[in-house]
Amino acid sequence: MRGSKGLSLQERLWSKVAIGEPDECWRWLGAQQSTGHGTIRCGTRTQGVLSTHQVVAEWTYGPRPEGLEVLHSCNNGWCLNPAHLRYGTHAENIAQCIAEGRFKFLEPRLGETNNNSKLTEAEVLEIRSSSLTSTELGRIYGVSLATISKVRRKETWKHV
Repeated sequence: MRGSKGLSLQERLWSKVAIGEPDECWRWLGAQQSTGHGTIRCGTRTQGVLSTHQVVAEWTYGPRPEGLEVLHSCNNGWCLNPAHLRYGTHAENIAQCIAEGRFKFLEPRLGETNNNSKLTEAEVLEIRSSSLTSTELGRIYGVSLATISKVRRKETWKHV
């Protein structure tokens, strides 16, 4: 299926992924759900939005078996490296979450532990010490001018 600008879903999706080394996380740079998982529109508005990790898992491993979910071995909801994705049960997903200390719904998740984070602590420090304009930094880090401005004014990333 061809979408905006005549690109297929696969072409559109991979154009928004920072692909790294085979063992690294591959960061989704597009829209995200509140869980940190990426989303991409499929076809028209009435056809809906897909979760990017589920799409990549199906392209890689075939259709998702009934009753299973897509799990991230790296624990980064935004990661689309197929080597970090697998099918598993909801119980496995929750057990992994608890075992790694990510099952903290009552505590605020700051910085890189927040699934919606698009920057690392190191990048925040670089942004704050940079003499480049906010527009230039936004292009470099793939975030909006508003995000750069909030980082610089310490409205976000206050703990760094």
